[in-house]
Amino acid sequence: MGYTPGDIVPRDGTVYCRLHPDTTAHVKKGERFPPPSRHAGGSDRCEWEYKR
Repeated sequence: MGYTPGDIVPRDGTVYCRLHPDTTAHVKKGERFPPPSRHAGGSDRCEWEYKR
């Protein structure tokens, strides 16, 4: 299950963008998933997934 920027973070952890796997972020429960950094090619879409 992926999360989009602005969704509430359900648990602490490290997430990566499924569309751009080299993009990662550290998130904390109760905060919101961050917007993606500007990706090569100009894509601003991101679907966050927890690293396993």
